[in-house]
Amino acid sequence: MIKIMIVFGTRPETIKLAPVIKELKKYPKKFEIFILVSGQHNQMLEPFLSFYKIKPNQNLKIMTKNQSIGHIFSEVFIQSGKIIQKFKPDYLMVQGDTTTAAAAAWAAFLAKVKIAHLEAGLRTGDFADPYPEEANRVIIDRISDALFAPTKSAIKNLESEGIEKQKIFLTGNTVIDHLKTFQAKKKFDCKKIILLTLHRRESFGQPLENVLKAIVILAKKFPNFQIVFPIHFNPNVRKPAEQILGNISNVDLIEPLRHLSLLKLLNKSFLVLTDSGGVIEEAAYLGRPVLVLREKTERIESIKKGVAILVGRDEKKIVSMASELILDQMKRKKMTKRIFDYGYGDAARNVTKYFLNLK
Repeated sequence: MIKIMIVFGTRPETIKLAPVIKELKKYPKKFEIFILVSGQHNQMLEPFLSFYKIKPNQNLKIMTKNQSIGHIFSEVFIQSGKIIQKFKPDYLMVQGDTTTAAAAAWAAFLAKVKIAHLEAGLRTGDFADPYPEEANRVIIDRISDALFAPTKSAIKNLESEGIEKQKIFLTGNTVIDHLKTFQAKKKFDCKKIILLTLHRRESFGQPLENVLKAIVILAKKFPNFQIVFPIHFNPNVRKPAEQILGNISNVDLIEPLRHLSLLKLLNKSFLVLTDSGGVIEEAAYLGRPVLVLREKTERIESIKKGVAILVGRDEKKIVSMASELILDQMKRKKMTKRIFDYGYGDAARNVTKYFLNLK
């Protein structure tokens, strides 16, 4: 019996770990699974736990008002460390680049427990963007024993950093596992909706206000388009969004959506403006053109294949590029294509095979 402790705390981690949890649980005689939720995004997490029918063994419920990165790290590090001592897992699995993932991985490392990292090898090469996620990725990868890389470029990043090849496995991205089961049952009119998502810490303050001002201009310039913005619960996003966009008739400020509802909206969208890595991956699979509201991205496959464009958080550049894609049918058509660089929907099986093959 292989004991695997799986730790996560945010909505994206839940979405990407759910297919793996589901696959591992097909082998109850082979694996004993302990699911620990930190509650880093507790308010946004519960609907997804319910949707995926995931019942955590324990929820740390660490979320506090205006919680700091230090608070998240210290609470997860100390409490997960105690649970590691009790459960004594053979492996601790984390996903991505969150503070929850970094803290739990470090606790496992100090306890001499092997670490499996889902979505290893993503890089921008800049510790300030995204912050602190880029540093979290590097740290987790360096101390991991099994690195599940979603793409070939992620493997190259890991090998260039001197990580042993025998630790690295190309799996694809588990977000595609879920998307593969999501098929639109009818064709949607994709001529009216622009989807906007914003949540990254490095956008807070003036950069985020620049983006919102660009949205004001676009809304007025193209009144026949409806801009839909599911607002993150973080007050650093919510407050300026409501102040700047609250009274514009063709901008819908809505509450965060369940994942399937977000995917349906994404699939309907004429254009997507986002700073979310997960949305970039999902849009690539669904064939929706994306303007990336960041200076750098670790999802370089979308940029190289021409289905996404980096526009940063510059007001004029956002307006200019969005306007061009709305008005230039040929340019938008070139970006409206599906790519499969992030996988074919078998990532969870590939991850599970690693554990099944352990002696």
